[in-house]
Amino acid sequence: MSIPGEKPAAYTVVAELAFTSERRRMSVIVRRPNGTYLLVTKGADSVMLDRFENKDLVEIDRVVETFAKEGLRTVGK
Repeated sequence: MSIPGEKPAAYTVVAELAFTSERRRMSVIVRRPNGTYLLVTKGADSVMLDRFENKDLVEIDRVVETFAKEGLRTVGK
């Protein structure tokens, strides 16, 4: 797995929260090589935007655009 700004590394999947039509997202909890945990979530834009505490839409759009240019699957405006 590769996280922007970090070197690619092997992560251990600890738990998976499957996609459901009710949640409209799926998540995995992984353990990093240094022993810390990370929650990674993918879901519909409308659901994910509601999860942000600070809705800086300009910054969110910039990050989504950066991911798209790197060939990552994203949904944007």
